[in-house]
Amino acid sequence: MLRQWVLSSYTAADRWLAWTKRPLRSVFPRPVPLNATPAWIEAWNESHAQTASLVWVREREEVINQEPRSLHGYVDDEYRWAQSVMAPPAFVATILNGRVVGEHGAVVTPDNRLLQDVSWPVGSLRSYMLHDHGEIPGGSEFFVDAALPARRVKGTVAVLSTFVGRGYFHWLWDVLPRLGLLEDAGVDLGEVDAFVVPGYFSGFQLETLTSLGIERSRVVSSLLERHVVADRLLVPSLPRATGVIPTWATEYLLRAFPPLKPAGDDFPTRIYIVRKATDHGLLEGEDELTARLRERGFVPMAMEKFSLREKAWLLGRAEAVLGPSGAGLCNIVFCRPGTKVVEIRVQPYPVMEPWDIANRCGLDFYDVLPLDYGGDQKSMVAKGAVSNEDVFATLDLAGLK
Repeated sequence: MLRQWVLSSYTAADRWLAWTKRPLRSVFPRPVPLNATPAWIEAWNESHAQTASLVWVREREEVINQEPRSLHGYVDDEYRWAQSVMAPPAFVATILNGRVVGEHGAVVTPDNRLLQDVSWPVGSLRSYMLHDHGEIPGGSEFFVDAALPARRVKGTVAVLSTFVGRGYFHWLWDVLPRLGLLEDAGVDLGEVDAFVVPGYFSGFQLETLTSLGIERSRVVSSLLERHVVADRLLVPSLPRATGVIPTWATEYLLRAFPPLKPAGDDFPTRIYIVRKATDHGLLEGEDELTARLRERGFVPMAMEKFSLREKAWLLGRAEAVLGPSGAGLCNIVFCRPGTKVVEIRVQPYPVMEPWDIANRCGLDFYDVLPLDYGGDQKSMVAKGAVSNEDVFATLDLAGLK
């Protein structure tokens, strides 16, 4: 798609500029990884007169997930591994002269320690279960950005950027819930001077920040500014530190985005979420499937046409939601407990996030495997195929006659 081509071209150009701006002698030495923010604060305060602090705001939670229901009875190992996962306690750290490095918002201390537990590159639950992720956000590019001159941002700065946080799912589940932790710690968001976010160009980014009272003048994009240092840096925990979504993150989204009825009167209670704003994970033969789904009362809807609060209203009254794997299904957080959700697994591997959300919200979750599932091909596909008969048999299984 043109939008994605423009964005990737811009990112490549910005990366090239970062390399050309690298000084002949590094302004900062190479950061040393450290995986425990609380331990660093304790050690730092022993010799620096309590200039850092930490507030615990959420207790640890054992996240329990039930296996998805389906016609085929096959359950990927990754689902079994994620049936019981411990989400760690959450905190907000305050670091004077803390730095935010790279587009993924890695946090570096004034004594040059990379705090991995608040910078950890968790992309997907599946990759976490497979231990298929790196230890440095952005890899070698992080060290390029860490050597660049840093722009000082005066006052209090909150870091919200996370690994690949520009995408809709990651924005909703990795970026925004960090605002909830700040509120839980007693931070008045109106008094924060700047927020470091992954980007400020997509409609959902502008809409959600504006609705939360964060205006453009207080936004710093880590995509554009790869190295900033703050007088006072507020660092919330990563919401999905162990891959799973904690209950408190769902509670925050429901609290932050109350339902708002869209304009119009004719809205379905059986929703078929279609993917329009992407070039991967699409369905082959979707027109035929859509026509048959209409006979069951399912109306195709592109969620990107609605604000987040309007999505909350639409999904909050839904009886059933069906859609292909992807970010559109992450909106099911707004469904009522007991709502039936059917995921059409387009990709040749489990996309586990909708299932994880459904478990947090008490939804009745089913999945449909793509054709020829189970082979060696495990990379992302542009367009996948499913059996329409399997889709409708699954609807029968879910009681959606």
